[in-house]
Amino acid sequence: MSRVHASLVVAALSALAGCYGPENEFNKFNFRCAQSSEGICIKDEGPTMMTGDCTPPDGNNPDHLARLQGMFFLAISSGIPTAELFPTMQQTEVSDPTPQPDGTVQITIRSRPVAACDPSMNIEDFGDPRDYIIQSDGTLVVDPGEVTIPIAGNPILPAPIRSQVLLTSRICMEVDDFRCGTTKGELFEPVMAELDGTFAQVRVEMHGEVPDPMPINCEMTPADPVDMFPVCAAP
Repeated sequence: MSRVHASLVVAALSALAGCYGPENEFNKFNFRCAQSSEGICIKDEGPTMMTGDCTPPDGNNPDHLARLQGMFFLAISSGIPTAELFPTMQQTEVSDPTPQPDGTVQITIRSRPVAACDPSMNIEDFGDPRDYIIQSDGTLVVDPGEVTIPIAGNPILPAPIRSQVLLTSRICMEVDDFRCGTTKGELFEPVMAELDGTFAQVRVEMHGEVPDPMPINCEMTPADPVDMFPVCAAP
């Protein structure tokens, strides 16, 4: 989650027509979404946070601390109806869970973006690790600051993405192989836009492993297959 590589960025789509180079391709993409009989571009209105019973991590429980750690595959959806099923993705590592005197737990997160058309391949080295606090109720807010994702990680258009976004989730020990929540922030490039979406991350055994299907929210709505991503399907 650290250096969150804004798949959110895809949100650019809502403002791209007439603003960014390949206007004809963008318009054709929007038309296909509007004509879709399967409803693949309809915004999901399901849950966006873990709900129901939730046992937050207990810093005095060694099992809880051990289960917080691991490798994850993260998919971030922009929330834009015509783009939300084409997330940007990254490999994430969570380590060093440390109980704090106030009952919270500190964790360390680092991540790196993967290629939109081949999510098993990373396209950058891991960014610097950052420390975050899991609150006593399980709430975790990840604020990686302003980040840039290379062209190869953009599932919509051949352009780099620059954004700043918060990821908010609730860590519940009932489920330790799946985490999810909401995203909110701003897109700066390739256009300016407000971002308001979702994310999901799935535990993996090793980097290079890609969940199939890839969920994008707490309801586990699957992303489209990568060969349907606009940049991957382009001739």
